[in-house]
Amino acid sequence: MAPTEAEIEKFHAYGLPVTDEEWAKAKQNARLSIPAFIRIPMASGSAFLVGLLLGTAQGSRMAGLRFRAEHAHKLPNTTTGWYLYHKSKNYHVAYGGLREGLKMGTKVCFWTTAVFGIENMFDSYRGASDLFNTVTACVTVAGGFSLWNRFSLPMAARTTRTALVIGFVYGGLQDLAGAVRGRPIGLFQDHHQGDATTTNSMAKYPVAPLSVLPLTNILRSLMTTTVSSSPILLPPSLTVMSLLAHTNNPLLNPDRNPLLRYALKKTFYAQFCAGENATEVKQTVAELKTIGFSGVILGYAKEVVMTNKDQAAASLEPNSTPSEESTIQNEIEPWAKGTIETVKLASKGDFVALKFTGAGQQALSSLMKQLPPSEALGNAIDKICQLAAERGVRLLFDAEQQAVQAGIDDWTLKYMRKYNRGTSPSNRSNRPAAVIYGTYQAYLKATPRILSSHLATAQKEGFTLGVKLVRGAYLGSDPRHLIHDTKADTDGAYDGIAEGLLTRQWNAPLKAPEGEDFPSRVDVVLASHNRESVLKARGILQQQTAMIATKGGEAIDVAFAQLQGMADEVSCELVVGSEANQQIMAAAKPNVYKYLVWGSTGECMKYLLRRAQENRDAVQRTRSGREAMRAELVRRVKAWFGLSS
Repeated sequence: MAPTEAEIEKFHAYGLPVTDEEWAKAKQNARLSIPAFIRIPMASGSAFLVGLLLGTAQGSRMAGLRFRAEHAHKLPNTTTGWYLYHKSKNYHVAYGGLREGLKMGTKVCFWTTAVFGIENMFDSYRGASDLFNTVTACVTVAGGFSLWNRFSLPMAARTTRTALVIGFVYGGLQDLAGAVRGRPIGLFQDHHQGDATTTNSMAKYPVAPLSVLPLTNILRSLMTTTVSSSPILLPPSLTVMSLLAHTNNPLLNPDRNPLLRYALKKTFYAQFCAGENATEVKQTVAELKTIGFSGVILGYAKEVVMTNKDQAAASLEPNSTPSEESTIQNEIEPWAKGTIETVKLASKGDFVALKFTGAGQQALSSLMKQLPPSEALGNAIDKICQLAAERGVRLLFDAEQQAVQAGIDDWTLKYMRKYNRGTSPSNRSNRPAAVIYGTYQAYLKATPRILSSHLATAQKEGFTLGVKLVRGAYLGSDPRHLIHDTKADTDGAYDGIAEGLLTRQWNAPLKAPEGEDFPSRVDVVLASHNRESVLKARGILQQQTAMIATKGGEAIDVAFAQLQGMADEVSCELVVGSEANQQIMAAAKPNVYKYLVWGSTGECMKYLLRRAQENRDAVQRTRSGREAMRAELVRRVKAWFGLSS
């Protein structure tokens, strides 16, 4: 039975071949003509089988000798006794052999998988398969094996020396066989070429876009994208992340386990998050602005991802829910306090993202039933909005799951009517500007209709509509029939909506309700990791700016945004590209922001899990990011030796 188009797309997303031509190419470029996703399981299975056989032989022999030694002083003296003696001995031999066989098989399988896995990781990291990667993998595993077994220094040195010899021999044979078949050997390749897309992108600018990032960011991003784009490394990583995000075990809680906290904070936390306190957050934000970013979108890490149990609890009758006083004290006040602190951490012109569901069960219930917020929650939201308006900070009301999204839309419009009528210092003019932005997910079929309705409402009632356009983040939980059938449909919807907003014209996705004019006052945040969509939107923005400069008119307030730690090649291309062309198009210089959350390492675990899941669902994009980081690292190494600029 032939695979469906969706199945083929899924295979391709994980880099797996489908057609005969793809299989032939995969074999041509693979070590021993066996692709890694087959070679590594084969090596692991073979190692387990060999270890099982050797362990069984050794274990059964030792078990037999042990049994004879233990019973030497009480040998039987009858026929029945000898029969039972040998029967018992055979049982001990079989049990001892099986136990030792499984034990040795597991050990051999583990260390063999480590060698082949690390070898493949270096192949992906360097974009080349050669002797160097094999030797590095063997020596690395030898070091780990020596530490695990607590070898003495001379013994560890002998183990490493043996691994070095094995690596040279095995790696050399692989390279020799590969060269005979015509496989590219990494040691003899020019790595400066890198990824074609990245190279072409860099050629447009006087400096490489990623050159603005510190080396630590490059290395950390390379590590993260290498794991995220590997079908072998990603599943166990997701399992571990999910365990850490939902555990009640103190040993697995980063806020209680200092060693775990240190390891996470220096890797994944540092990649995606701003900091645990005001000092760390301000330092991170300052570093981003020094690089060239216009500002940040800051969020508080506390998240609520609704389960079926949550939805059932939120649907209870009012007399079944917690008391008003308990709700205010335990849910609303902590949420409001964290959000207000986030607004205070943000600078003038920055954004703060907030989730209404973080305010607890009462908020969930009201949103699901499309009721207005309770008096206490309404007062808290007003306090947050007033503080943001006073500080020149803009608020992004995040979209959430469809069970509560209709209620979020109602609340968003309510606060837009109230707060999007004044002027904002972040704007280039004194026209009424948006303090409140709603989030619209392009992967939902209903989004163009809903956004068109909101645009018409803003035009009719005279307030500025704030629009944050995203592709969508709840693919795994939103009902499938509400989502576009293909990725191409989602891309088309996103690009079409963005074009309508930037040109301020009704178009195919955004249809005018009842002949309404398109509102003249719309502020937009285009949040996307898709390079094609970003460059297309930037091109439209440049055209609109040139037209306004010639014919006059009011410029639209547009910001581009990407998540911290993701799509850095896209963000930096906007930053470097805008600096390279600022004399030509100063008015059209795009505002580029990075979205990042703050909070303790433990509080950020659910957010980090969602980022890892996003990388799983966008393997091709993650692979492009990995190639961009690798190419930049190679460029820097060559620059150190004077081989490139």
